[in-house]
Amino acid sequence: MADTSTPLGAEVAGWAYPVGMNDLFLLAASIKDRKTFEKATPWAVQADIEEKARYEVSPEEREQALRELDAEIKFTS
Repeated sequence: MADTSTPLGAEVAGWAYPVGMNDLFLLAASIKDRKTFEKATPWAVQADIEEKARYEVSPEEREQALRELDAEIKFTS
């Protein structure tokens, strides 16, 4: 699963497409512009990171949500 040149390895790594290390080195050496390189690389770019960050919650928000769930869920026998 650690082999990112396979579809499964790329999926596990969170990459958009499978690619091996040799290909990544060639890509890095051939693209001079950083923004172009970031667009071409398979891993998450800044836009993806920002998208994921929108769904992150603080520990306080998590604790509050758990308290609300505990108050609403009733177990009966």
